[in-house]
Amino acid sequence: MITDPLDPLARFLLHRNDISPEHLRARPRAFLPDSRGETSVFRIGGLNDDEVWETGRVEVSQKRGLPLYGRADVTTASVAGAGLDVQSAEPPERHAVIVGWPPAKEERISLAQQLAAEAQLVLCSAVEPT
Repeated sequence: MITDPLDPLARFLLHRNDISPEHLRARPRAFLPDSRGETSVFRIGGLNDDEVWETGRVEVSQKRGLPLYGRADVTTASVAGAGLDVQSAEPPERHAVIVGWPPAKEERISLAQQLAAEAQLVLCSAVEPT
């Protein structure tokens, strides 16, 4: 469990439709859990912006063979406020997962909407919102 409520987390966005260009926000679908009930994030506290992007490129984009469009930054306090938890899931270094998602699809969507509303969208410099 991650204990610092202000620990910033980055959810790297690998699909253009994870971004709402008209609102310049991450869409809730970006936070939905995978088939294991986890949402992959990286703890980015203490990193400068270049180091955060390098983490996304090396540990997420390149490993999945997908372009990196941006990231949605939230704090562990936002995750806890949604009734979810953040657990360390290393390796790779700084990797963590959001867990505790409810089984009902509607409830998961509602929590993902809450996280997306609280997230700060940061686009890759090479990406223009469309």
